[in-house]
Amino acid sequence: MSPNPENEYYEDVLPSFEMHNFLFNRTLFDTERIPQSGLPQYGESYPESTTSSQSVAAENQISPIDNPDLLVLNNLSTLQTIDLPLKVSIVFTKKYPVFGEPYEKESPLRCYQPGDMIVGFVTVENTCNEIIPFEMLLVSLEGTMTAPQSPNSTCSKYHRQTFLRTYDLSACFHHGCINPTPYKMGECLSRDPVDDTLYGFGDLKQIFPGAKHKKCFAFRLPSYLLETSCSSGTLDHLPVPPSFGVSPFALGGKAMDIRVNEALGYGRADEQGSPIVTNDLGDKGLSITYSVNLRLLGRPQELYKRFYKRHTTHDYQFIIVRDFSVPFRFTNTNIPACYDGGSAEKQLDKIEHQVAELLVDLEERGGLIEAGIIDTEEQDQLLAAQGADKKKCLDSLGDPTSNIPSKIRLGKGFLKTDAELEIDIQSTDGMALTSFEPAPLKRVALACVKRSTGQLPQYRPFTTSNTSSIFEDVSVSTAPTELNTELTHIEFVLKTNDNALVLPQDITVKPGLRAFNIYSGHHLPLVFNENTPCRFYDTGSFFKINRKFETYLWELKRLAKRTNRPISKHLYESLLSLNKMRCKGNTLDVFEVQRIRLKWEKTKEGFVANVKVPLIYESRKTRNVHLIPSFQTCFLARQYVLELKIGKNKPLGIPIRVA
Repeated sequence: MSPNPENEYYEDVLPSFEMHNFLFNRTLFDTERIPQSGLPQYGESYPESTTSSQSVAAENQISPIDNPDLLVLNNLSTLQTIDLPLKVSIVFTKKYPVFGEPYEKESPLRCYQPGDMIVGFVTVENTCNEIIPFEMLLVSLEGTMTAPQSPNSTCSKYHRQTFLRTYDLSACFHHGCINPTPYKMGECLSRDPVDDTLYGFGDLKQIFPGAKHKKCFAFRLPSYLLETSCSSGTLDHLPVPPSFGVSPFALGGKAMDIRVNEALGYGRADEQGSPIVTNDLGDKGLSITYSVNLRLLGRPQELYKRFYKRHTTHDYQFIIVRDFSVPFRFTNTNIPACYDGGSAEKQLDKIEHQVAELLVDLEERGGLIEAGIIDTEEQDQLLAAQGADKKKCLDSLGDPTSNIPSKIRLGKGFLKTDAELEIDIQSTDGMALTSFEPAPLKRVALACVKRSTGQLPQYRPFTTSNTSSIFEDVSVSTAPTELNTELTHIEFVLKTNDNALVLPQDITVKPGLRAFNIYSGHHLPLVFNENTPCRFYDTGSFFKINRKFETYLWELKRLAKRTNRPISKHLYESLLSLNKMRCKGNTLDVFEVQRIRLKWEKTKEGFVANVKVPLIYESRKTRNVHLIPSFQTCFLARQYVLELKIGKNKPLGIPIRVA
């Protein structure tokens, strides 16, 4: 088949029952040896075993449905790892690799977006003189978040969570063949003349000395994560976040030493798998990384013992014999505004109310136990009769004051005498600042995209031919529509009730931007939005939150132990998170200073002037800055505050989004 390159397509192919079980339903205690002769012979009859009931009972004990925590794919991070003499590579290409045809590599500077396809191939080469057996070969696209476990400690320990993992079944090892493209891929183990590689792997799952095998992959990048990726089901944690920071695990930790080349706008090490480092205002250890991963898993083998590490044991059913990944850049400029309209302070008040009710309940149960009433049902009846008269009133952080007008003073630089003016800043709901990359990097990345024809596969257009695709009616793109209105200016109103005041004719406004990284080692119970007042992000506010919820946590543990009553997992996780939650801010000076001419209007109360401040990026200041979109995940969030410095007054903060 020779498809028109202007009319490429790529189809989703559902796995067979055999393939699905082989890849997704294998448990850590799976001792079944998959037949080496390939796919099962259907129609054969087998004698019934007298121990079938025992086998069913044993199978139920490790059923992947009843015990998903036992699945091999859910325990990759816990498996032991060794490095066999296998040379592996992951190559991104501009279009899906075709058997027997030359390919063009994709630039590592390219920045992918939701709906894009990332395509390429992996190679595995045996560099020793012995046959190397393996059990599973996995090719996946993954998103990983990292954050320091103890921000105030000198110990470099990091929390790591994989929030996105999807497999290309046609690229993973399986018995049989899947070809989701219209191109001829060649027979299994046929040699590709372009790079002298063997396509696929044999059913014996062995790599012979000097043999170099290849498998092709294709992934479509999503806009949203599955609901299962957030344990609390928070909708605002589901949009896929942009790449951010540098993983402390990249290149064995060496990637954190990479510095940005000011002339290029980015930094990168001279080895495969190096991340692209930019000035994105990330803090040490905070990162969101996307990568294509290649893992080879094996069963216990005598050959493997020669490559054990110091702490490797032979007590395992599966072991990772090669683990390799290559990161790529990703951004998402279509993250919508928060679904939860309540400020973070109101959300904290709600959690405190839950804590207050539980504290009262546990204290009263403790008193009943001391009085000799041990029966739980009797305790419930007595507490229900008492009602809620004794609920505690705990201190809260106060109600938001983001909508209360601020006041500024204009001194002798503007007037002959000091003047106090009231300022009321207008809402920016539904608007967002535009994110941007360093200018040198953006030019190169745009050139890469223009030269790339590998945005593979939209689904094939409708035709009436005999070879028409069964997916003709499927949506042609998963990319979301435009969700944000660009924030190009800020409007505010100046007011005065002093009719005798000498009114200023112009003012100087210096816009600024502050970026806040909020993170915790436990699931964040808060949603951050533009209704959250700027003072919430102050260091003092976070210190107060940490200490307060540390006290709540200690008190609840004490009472729970005293009454032998459990604390709900969700509330306990929230308290741990708020106790360890941290916020670090960075200031950006990227806007042009504006001199605004004022036009005053007489009112019954005094005078009013409507002011419109343009927000214009200064190219010299933004040249090497990477302003990423606002986002929030279960453990990490990036939020922004726009600051307006009017005259010599302290800056006024306005929570905004960047998209």
